[in-house]
Amino acid sequence: MFIAASTYAVPASNTAQAAQSASSADAGQPFIKLPRTYNTSDSMARMPDGRIILAVPNYNNLTLRKQGRAADEAPARLAIVDPVHKTVHDWYRFRAQDLSPATGKVAPMGVAFGPDGNLYYVDRQTPYGSGANSRIGRIVVRDGKPVQNEIVVEGGIGTNDLAWYRDRLYVTDAGIRPGSGTSNTVSGVFMFTLDELQHGPVRIKPDPAREGAQDPHLIATFVSNGKAKTGADGIVFDDAGNLYIGVNEEGTIFRISLDADGRPAGKPTLFARDPNLLSTDGMAFDARHRRLYVADFLGNAVHAVDMDGKVTTLQKNGDADSTSGKLDMPCALLLLGDQLIVSNMDYVSAAPGSAVNTTLNADHALTVLNVAQ
Repeated sequence: MFIAASTYAVPASNTAQAAQSASSADAGQPFIKLPRTYNTSDSMARMPDGRIILAVPNYNNLTLRKQGRAADEAPARLAIVDPVHKTVHDWYRFRAQDLSPATGKVAPMGVAFGPDGNLYYVDRQTPYGSGANSRIGRIVVRDGKPVQNEIVVEGGIGTNDLAWYRDRLYVTDAGIRPGSGTSNTVSGVFMFTLDELQHGPVRIKPDPAREGAQDPHLIATFVSNGKAKTGADGIVFDDAGNLYIGVNEEGTIFRISLDADGRPAGKPTLFARDPNLLSTDGMAFDARHRRLYVADFLGNAVHAVDMDGKVTTLQKNGDADSTSGKLDMPCALLLLGDQLIVSNMDYVSAAPGSAVNTTLNADHALTVLNVAQ
């Protein structure tokens, strides 16, 4: 039976098997050092020619300013990484007309190429003020080069990450109603068709309680503990078209089966929960080894999760500098053959008191893990 929008409250009990740990603080290697103007990196998307687009929201400008390090601030941008020659440089610099009219900022997070060959990105505005100011943008691409920026969805609140499946775009909103120490976080998943994104910005109404009606694009909602104000976050599909959603602050992963219209065929089911999995940020699917990889933002770790939901820790370390190959608030993953590329966000102000990481470093790097086994 089709459920237009299923709501799932995360259970308090631990239902997954105990983790098998293969962790090593020395497992990772530095993949490429980033310029200091890239003080906050996030998601990655692979271009047809093998190069990688890296989202650089630079949220750490806020902490740099607070710490009296304003000289190190830098605008948000989209970068391009050459994984062969190990080079990185700006790919798209946002212009004045690209900035949010409400905040004067832009902050690219989740990125993915659509079936039309253009790059879609989440512009999460929550660090710059409350309200439904987050957006989804599209960078029109011709011959591998960015031509122009277009806004295709408006009205998000904690819009966070995205993934395409066929001609449908699925987007997580991590904080439709952000929680606190005394209230739960309500989050959700939205779905859009490529066709409707061709006709001007779609204006969503993310919060049914506030709007008085449910937006038809909202296909699933989650209720979580509120400790980090971040619910539905990481998003990935397997090769059978099953959708996986990570509820960040609970450290859980849910699986959603979809019907022929791309909507949930039933309620989300708990896929993985483990005491070593503190949070579930960006994810990647490995078809050859039949497992997911998960960036554990709060735990400074990366885990593998097999198709039975069993969690194995690949790397975990304490508060560290990512230029040595260690993890530093890992937030996004990209699989290149047997290499798992990790983006280290080092976003220390995101979850104070809940994260292993507490120090904002001056230098940052992408980490690479060998996942051949």
